[in-house]
Amino acid sequence: MSPAAPTAADDIEKAMRLAPNAPYVYFDAAAIYERLGGEPGQYRDRIESCLSRALELGANPRLVTNKFPGFVDDPDIQKALRADV
Repeated sequence: MSPAAPTAADDIEKAMRLAPNAPYVYFDAAAIYERLGGEPGQYRDRIESCLSRALELGANPRLVTNKFPGFVDDPDIQKALRADV
């Protein structure tokens, strides 16, 4: 997987502002932050926040568990996953 373009963070932030209730915008944001690179874990909090919000808004939990297995044990993600049941 190639790194995200340098402007990707700005673009996805704008998308989240324009569509604050669209779960898949947040899911896509998490994927973009994961690809931005930088220091290991630099965007972990942001990814967790985006995934939690996507789940709260109704994103399919399987997308999170399949695409972001390293985040499934996060307490906020667990809470959002339980709320979906």
